[in-house]
Amino acid sequence: MQAAAWYQRAAQQGHQRAQMQLGHLYEAGLGVVQDPEQALEWYRAATGLADDQLAFASSIQHARLSEHERLAWAQEKASLQQQLEQDRSSLAKLKQQYADLQRSTEQASQSRLHQIETAIAAQQQKITGQAKKSQLPVITILSPVLSLDGVRPTLHIPPGTTEQSLIGRVSAGAGIKTFSINNAAFPLDEQLGFWASLPIQSDVTPVTITLIDQQDRMAQFHLSMKQPIAASQPSASITHKDNGINGKLGHGRSIALIVGNHDYDAMPDLPSAQADALALSDLLENRYGFETHTLQNATRTQFMKQLYLIQQQLQAQDNLLIFYAGHGDL
Repeated sequence: MQAAAWYQRAAQQGHQRAQMQLGHLYEAGLGVVQDPEQALEWYRAATGLADDQLAFASSIQHARLSEHERLAWAQEKASLQQQLEQDRSSLAKLKQQYADLQRSTEQASQSRLHQIETAIAAQQQKITGQAKKSQLPVITILSPVLSLDGVRPTLHIPPGTTEQSLIGRVSAGAGIKTFSINNAAFPLDEQLGFWASLPIQSDVTPVTITLIDQQDRMAQFHLSMKQPIAASQPSASITHKDNGINGKLGHGRSIALIVGNHDYDAMPDLPSAQADALALSDLLENRYGFETHTLQNATRTQFMKQLYLIQQQLQAQDNLLIFYAGHGDL
């Protein structure tokens, strides 16, 4: 309780690490009443992100598991679940025996009562331990916001960036054996959080985060930190060779956000929307040198998130084209 009070004071004064720690206390219910919404608010305050910008990526590493690992873990989990049910049944019987003995304390032996109490405590401890061991290792990225370019989460960073912070935390019911970032051991704080400052080595910097628990089960999270490639000639122009007209789109980069929504539930599908979006993306990228970002069946949130990421990279001399194919209201 005292630690929570100190974190509360420091967090209210804008201390970022205290805000992160206080968010963890509310999430886990340590010293305060468990409140996931309050935890998320403090995480948002610590990272400086708006409500729709905080993204959790803790489940992405499951997609990296091999089919053999998935099957093995599923069988192990099913076995542990069956054992848990048997243990719960045994615990219920022990509690019933204890209740019967309490109703007849004059005939019951005090030593027998002590044995049953010890058995109940041991059974409860066993159930708790088995439940923890059944939890797979998980890596959660709290900040910054990642986008999906293809199948790999990507962080788009401004040109000229030399270092990038990465904030997250991990969990492993069986206990943590090793934790590393790009094959280098990295320390975790008391709440199993990490705050890494990673060097930007090239236009695309790969990052691999690895967590191994005490049962040698591994979780990995792969992401790329990508910054725009600087133009080799600042005054370069884009030439339209197909009609003989040379048109200049300015001295900066040409970027296109292309959306093709063709699959609808409450409205007729639009079979041509996807084809139109892909055809335009190919034309702009291969003939006119655009940097294209294509979304298929995107929600409003996904569209606004991608637009925000592009806006973070735009310079005054850049050009942005937005194309949308799909149903809509004017």
